[in-house]
Amino acid sequence: MKAEQIYTLNWQGIIINISFKPDYFNSTKKILGTAISHLKIKALEPLPITSIGFKSLFLSIGEIEEEGDAISYIQNWLDASAKSEAWKQYHKAKIQLSLF
Repeated sequence: MKAEQIYTLNWQGIIINISFKPDYFNSTKKILGTAISHLKIKALEPLPITSIGFKSLFLSIGEIEEEGDAISYIQNWLDASAKSEAWKQYHKAKIQLSLF
């Protein structure tokens, strides 16, 4: 089992803490032929991939490797999800100061 990797990502001014375990379960590589990895994403505010700033995700290591690494996977996921109207409205309201 590979060791947990810890990263910090600054995405659009939001600090995101990331925990990545490339081979979360010891047995899946033998049984399924691929390692199952785990991503834990934490921020102190909403993200386009989670309204509460926390996301836990299990996926095959191949999905991560297709993007290059865990940081690239998350960066691409955030960038793609940020194109949604809901995120655009949230982000606009966040940066717009309220008079009331």
